Amino acid sequence: MDIDKLRIAHLILVIIIASQGIFYLLGASEAFRKLSTVAFAEQRRLLDGVIAGRFRIIYLLTLAMGLLIIFLTRHSPQEKTFICTLAATLLLIADIIVALKGNIPVNNIFSNFSPSSPSAPADWHFLQVRWISCMVIRGIYSTISLLIILFSFYK
Repeated sequence: MDIDKLRIAHLILVIIIASQGIFYLLGASEAFRKLSTVAFAEQRRLLDGVIAGRFRIIYLLTLAMGLLIIFLTRHSPQEKTFICTLAATLLLIADIIVALKGNIPVNNIFSNFSPSSPSAPADWHFLQVRWISCMVIRGIYSTISLLIILFSFYK
């Protein structure tokens, strides 16, 4: 297996993930904080329905490629490729944990949003801010991950 081609494919997937995070870091988080709860709920429902499945595949492929590169370079644990891929993969795992514990549960709640529902959460705005905060944290993780992978290519 050509490790360089695998590393480039991994880099491309990390770029896709980081682009989402960078989008939130550059201002989308601030804009989404200003949305009304109704507008935010509609945006979450529509966007999640379109993008969630695609990103799930991208995350799984990125994780699998990272683990494969770690496995293939395990005999040289002091080498930059191993160290950087390991660090980036750990950040990706942290990103996934934040998504599973923060974003996905809030998305599931917002998928049934109805401010007049008696079973509605007490504070929709709190959930909106929680979701955005999780995205900012994930954006930081994915951006650092991208920088680490880019550094691994530097000779």
